[in-house]
Amino acid sequence: MGLGLAAALGVASPAEAANTVREGTMRLGVERLANIGGRLDDPNTGFFMTLLPTIASANIQTLQYPRVSFDYFIIDGLSIGGSAGFSIHTLGDIIGLSVLPRVGYAFELSRTFEFWPRAGFGVHFVDSDATDSNASGVLTLDGMFVMEIVPHALFEFGPFFEAAFANQWPIELGGTVGLAVEF
Repeated sequence: MGLGLAAALGVASPAEAANTVREGTMRLGVERLANIGGRLDDPNTGFFMTLLPTIASANIQTLQYPRVSFDYFIIDGLSIGGSAGFSIHTLGDIIGLSVLPRVGYAFELSRTFEFWPRAGFGVHFVDSDATDSNASGVLTLDGMFVMEIVPHALFEFGPFFEAAFANQWPIELGGTVGLAVEF
């Protein structure tokens, strides 16, 4: 019964699940195209939604804006890479920049789906007319579900957690989407 249910849902059998993303595979993507979540550090800020392009008010510092990413699979399943983002918030003249290296491991769930948890630590920089320029270390964790749309074109979606370590910087939890090409 369980095998029939797994087949009906398109979940890989244990033998098929051993197939992971192959060594030498590269992925180039865009992340954080749309986000939904909340700030755990500030109950007054609470819930947020962002969509490309990101526009925020002057009193909200956020780590969620579009990023370009690159990942290389050094062995089957294991990736190293990172993302870099740039943001200009039209209200309050806020400029944000992030560089976030990471490591991940992709688990194939079926021929079309995989689960790709990733963790990294990087730097986020903000310059604003309202505050002095400042930077912070950022811990980033995400658990992306990756779906192959057509060969070599991927859609990713899943939860994220990001925490900056400087005073008055956000701790954010939510969900996000992105696109990637694999070669």
